[in-house]
Amino acid sequence: MPNFGQFGNATPDTEKEKAMGVTGFSSFTDDDFEDKGGLFDPIPKGRYHFVVYDCQTGFTKKDNTLMKTILMDIHHEDGTKTRLTDYLVYKSNQKWKFATFFNAIGLGDALKENGIGGADDPLWTTAVGQEGDFEVDNETSEWNGKQTTRNIIKKYYKPER
Repeated sequence: MPNFGQFGNATPDTEKEKAMGVTGFSSFTDDDFEDKGGLFDPIPKGRYHFVVYDCQTGFTKKDNTLMKTILMDIHHEDGTKTRLTDYLVYKSNQKWKFATFFNAIGLGDALKENGIGGADDPLWTTAVGQEGDFEVDNETSEWNGKQTTRNIIKKYYKPER
């Protein structure tokens, strides 16, 4: 086991820094209390242009199957953005979803030619920053006795050439 004590201990220099370490925030303004909407707020159903923000590795809760969590941003004309999440699970009955996602971001030929390996396949790194179009729908469900609506990706569109 490594001995990190040899590097010394990080300690705050002032009482204010000590307080910041405990509380995390020193003051709030009226602006902090305004509802600014959120990155994941529901948006109207429709077709949107997206940019792949990140591809994160994870495992399903049900059976611990390898999956990629795809984070995609929609940049709105007013300067705000909405982030949608999709899950690509490494199961044979989900190959179609991999194909439609990679096709939508212009990497369908690379997928067809090389396939995709595990979670560290270079194609995932290439996907970040790529753009495409998808159709968004809204799904309403009850959670803790409260109705909630969330965005879901209904369909990916192949780029028009």
